[in-house]
Amino acid sequence: VMASLRDHFDTILSVSFNDLQEWIIKEEKLAVIDQVMVTAMNQLGGELNLMANVQWRAHALQFVAGLGRRKAQGLLHLMQKNSNRIESRADLMTYEQLGPIVAKNCIGFLIINDSELPGMANIEFDPLDETRIHVEHYSLAKEMAMLAVGTQHPDAALAELAEKPDHIETLDLDWFNKSGMEQGRGNLMSR
Repeated sequence: VMASLRDHFDTILSVSFNDLQEWIIKEEKLAVIDQVMVTAMNQLGGELNLMANVQWRAHALQFVAGLGRRKAQGLLHLMQKNSNRIESRADLMTYEQLGPIVAKNCIGFLIINDSELPGMANIEFDPLDETRIHVEHYSLAKEMAMLAVGTQHPDAALAELAEKPDHIETLDLDWFNKSGMEQGRGNLMSR
């Protein structure tokens, strides 16, 4: 809701957060508000499909790291061409207008799921698209999940870890890293 007040008219300045705020100049207040909004959005993550389909939520997209107001509007415009939905983070990486650097920077803060929206219930979403794991590291995350659970099926491993996240603690990370270096993948812990 607060994000919708951070508009071109600076409506958010009409909200009283503290009695002493009148002593701060407008530009400093807006800078602090923007920083708080970016921090909150990036700690919580934002459901992209929900923001694309619910107008008052769309304002929050500008506070995703790497976007800003102009790029957020551009992303929403691109999604409008695709029925206001995106089915995976990998799809987001293909939006040429967004650019590979912007997509890479913002993708970890965006949650891709059905957002309980009508018309998306039949879409198969990747469970990792709801995590902070970057799309570039999905194969590594799936490998770790399979080793921790003891199965060769990545979807089953992810499902089990979603229900019992403490199972990941059984994975010996030092062994996993050493094994990866022996297989030529480099030091996995430095990524």
